Amino acid sequence: DLERASETARIIGDRLGIQEIQLDPRLREMGGGQVEGTTEAERLARWGADWSNLDLGRELADAGTVRGSAALEDIVRQHPNGKVIVVSHGAILRNTLRGLVPELDVSAKLSNTSITRISWEAESWQCGLYNCSVHLDSSKEL
Repeated sequence: DLERASETARIIGDRLGIQEIQLDPRLREMGGGQVEGTTEAERLARWGADWSNLDLGRELADAGTVRGSAALEDIVRQHPNGKVIVVSHGAILRNTLRGLVPELDVSAKLSNTSITRISWEAESWQCGLYNCSVHLDSSKEL
């Protein structure tokens, strides 16, 4: 429901003729605590080289997994046989996928505007496409 993701969702919706856009705060990016809005250089100056190991109020990965998974499970219940586009942010999506599709390797950060396709089949989540950004390469024919 934050500006960047909701604007992207509206652009996609306009392009595809999708009228209904629902915003869900559970799909917000992971909370950054004290480091939110800072650069790497600022973090190093303020907290030192070990800043990423400090408790600076950042949202834990497991919390993102729980909240994102709950959001997607609710979406499936609301649209049991439908196709839904979810637009969100990399860390929350990656943590959500970690919970829904445990066998999926989510070690690579999601690229901005990449596409990941998951489906609910036979009572389990399947990932048919992860972190695809071929659509961004103008030299390739889609």
